[in-house]
Amino acid sequence: MMKCKDGCEFSDWELDDCFGADILCPHCMHKIIKHSDFGDRFVLTSGGFDPLHSGQITSFLKSAELARNLIVVVNDDQFLIDKKGKAFMPQKVRCQIVSMLERVHYVVPAKPSRLHDATVNEILEIIKPDFFAKGGDRNIDNIPEKKLCQDLGIKIVQGMGDDKHWSSSKFLEGWGEYYVYNVYGKRYEQVLE
Repeated sequence: MMKCKDGCEFSDWELDDCFGADILCPHCMHKIIKHSDFGDRFVLTSGGFDPLHSGQITSFLKSAELARNLIVVVNDDQFLIDKKGKAFMPQKVRCQIVSMLERVHYVVPAKPSRLHDATVNEILEIIKPDFFAKGGDRNIDNIPEKKLCQDLGIKIVQGMGDDKHWSSSKFLEGWGEYYVYNVYGKRYEQVLE
């Protein structure tokens, strides 16, 4: 497994125990693309993956059919806090899980310079993949990176994977209700006795 060189954004992550895809910062990923063989193509997809579910995996599988190299951007914890109030798993753990998937070649942890930036525009600008693939719940009208992709000549491919029958937020919502009622509720009652 390759990781960023000393001095890069994620060089302090201890990832030597991972045996999956390379986890790299956008700048190191750009260097790989820049020095790749002519004709090598790269597809980039992104998300929170908190927790990862089968709908997202089918999106990875379909995206991997577009190009020889699949890059998965894993959004930061702030993205999840803004979206659903809390991150279930820290970004580093989500990156490690995604890196273990067979069709994933590179994982890029998102670390936007602007707080509350819900896009991956900065990463797209640096990496400049051939394709930007989005899952079954996205269409050209709700992809905030659309204009930048058009400006950079990155082809947007929408509807990758199964329709959105799955939702990380829905999984966690159900678990939270169970946990509050069955675990926390009983523990709280025992403290009062």
